[in-house]
This record gives sequence, C-alpha cells and structure tokens, in this order.
Amino acid sequence: MKKMVSIGFISLVLLTGCWDQRQFKDVKIVQSTAFDAAGDKILDTVAVPAVRRAGEGAGEQTEQIVDAVGTTPRDARDKIDAKLSNFFDPAKIEVVLIGEDLAKKDIYPVLDIYYRNPRSNLTAQLAIVEGKAADALALETDRETLISKYLKGLLESAHVTSHTPGENIQLVCAEMFEEGEDFSLPLLAADHEKGIIQFKGLALFSERAFSGVKLSMEQSVLLMVMEDKLSKYGRVTKKISDKEKEEILNYVTIGIDKVDRKLKIDPVKKKVTIDVKLKAEVLEYPKNHLETEKEVKRLNKKLSELLTKDAEEVISLLKEANSDVFGIGRRTKAYHYKEWKKMDPKKVFKEMDVVPTFTVEITRHGIIN
Repeated sequence: MKKMVSIGFISLVLLTGCWDQRQFKDVKIVQSTAFDAAGDKILDTVAVPAVRRAGEGAGEQTEQIVDAVGTTPRDARDKIDAKLSNFFDPAKIEVVLIGEDLAKKDIYPVLDIYYRNPRSNLTAQLAIVEGKAADALALETDRETLISKYLKGLLESAHVTSHTPGENIQLVCAEMFEEGEDFSLPLLAADHEKGIIQFKGLALFSERAFSGVKLSMEQSVLLMVMEDKLSKYGRVTKKISDKEKEEILNYVTIGIDKVDRKLKIDPVKKKVTIDVKLKAEVLEYPKNHLETEKEVKRLNKKLSELLTKDAEEVISLLKEANSDVFGIGRRTKAYHYKEWKKMDPKKVFKEMDVVPTFTVEITRHGIIN
C-alpha cells in the first residue's frame, strides 16, 4: 500500500503540467510576416490563418491579412495586436519577408525582436522582395489557399534545386556579426496579373545591408557550387554552339552529381583561387551525338570554359556588392593573421584577386547516346 501511495505522489509531482503553457484558443498564430519601410517607420504585415464559414459542412481555410505602422517592429506588432481578437504569437512563423528598400538599410533591427523572444521560431525562412514585401503577402493566388504555404514551398524548392543556401533567422544571425563573412538571401517578386510569386535569384548582402546587387537564377546555382553548398539537385543549361539552324539543338542541360571544390588564399599576393571539379550527367541534349569519347571530351571542354566565364561574372558582381559570401576575410584572419592585420577588414575581399576555374567531367549521358 505504501508503495502505491509513493508512486501516486511521484506521478502527481511529475505531471503537474507547464507553468508557461499557452492555449491555441488564447492566441493568433501568425505563419508569415512582411516588413517594409514606411518613411522613417516600419510597416509590418502579417498573415493569420482563419476559417471562412460555409453554409453547410466544414468551412474553408483562408488567411486574414493585417498590417500596422510603428516606430519599431515591436511597436507595429503591438498595433497589430489591437486589431486581432487574441494575442499575436510568433511561435509558428515560417516565412519572414523584407522589402527591398528596407533591406538596403540594415536588417538586424528588423530581426532583433525574434532573437529576444524565446517563443520565436528561429528556423523561419528569410527572403527579400522586389518592391514592397506586403504586396507578396497580400497576393491572391488560385494555386494555394494559404499564401504562407505557397511562400514556404517556393523557398524550400529553391533550396532543394541549389538556388539558395537555405538561410533562416538563426543561421543569418551568426553571419551578420561575423567579421569577414557576408551572406545572400532569396529574392522574390510578386506578379499580381498572373497571381504568382516568382523566385528571381539571390540578393547579395554586404555586412547587414542589401547591397542592391542581384544574381540571376543560373548565377545563383554557380554561386552555391563555388560555396560548396550543392543541395539535392543542381542543373545548368548552356548554349554550346551557334551552328545549328534549330536553336534548341545548340543547347545542353546538365545535372550536377558531385562537386569537389578547393579554395586557397595567398594573402601575400592577395590572390584567391577557387577550383571546382564537377561530375555531371547530361539531362537534355537534343543534338544527341555523344556516342564517341572524342565528342564527350569536346563537350567537357566547352562546358568547362563556359562555366568558368560565368563564374568570373559572378565574382565580378560579388566584388561590386563587396559581398564576401566565401568568408575570405574570416579565413584570412584565422589562418594569416599577420597579413590580415595590415589590411582594411572591410576591404579584404574586394582587394583580393579571386580566380575561379571550373572543370566539367560528364560521367553519364542517359540511356541513349
């Protein structure tokens, strides 16, 4: 009997529940939010899941778009609270959008509210929007009932296909405060006529501000490869000839199977070499003449030349943005401290001669030649 009483007492102690619990009925779950510049203030727009009542049967799930202008994101959120039936809860936020103009200032003050709140979802994905971020959040689309689900799926797809590094609020925090390392974020654009949000490429950051320099979708894949951040898939389409009458016969599409990247820094000569060896599969080649080893080698050489040239263009844009996404400044400080002390920390990457080289090896070309 005493044993049963002891077990019962211990159970009561262990099953007392959480002192800080919050019931879903007491809060408004926000799944996506957008920040824009509003003069010297902040416009915060949020998407709150709701259920539209139906005459019969289950209601339709939809989202309520609410916005407010404040002096800070916290102030704007408090004003949004005043428009909701329950408290704003950031625990389930999945996507945070920042308008282009606001991002060009400094994005840390916008994100500070998430880092200080223990209930924030730090794995929420970040993206920059051309024009106003609120326009993307308010987009009416027939493809998805919930705009938050649409945005999350779009960004996840871009990461899987090696167009983005998959940055989230937590990961980008370390890079904002790491001297000698910058980052990039997905760039989106809303097309209200077609009812779609399009992934446009990458927005390059210099320290904590968007530089205004952008990479295209194809350039984004090359950057991910040079950063050694190949995701599940990586595809590149290149024009390899001008000789064919039918334009489609001048192109080839390859899938990147494996990347071997080596980055070397010579601080004395102020030179950085990025050597990339790709093993690739031919996914599309309408001309279809890969039956000889000679033709495969010719294609390897042509693709290596084209990708090296494209990589040089990407490096040029990174220099223009002064965006050290490779962390060359950080690496120089860590491994070549004496030389680093003689440099301007903010100009280490810009003053380096960065030389990329791509070598392509086609290892597979499908079930037909």
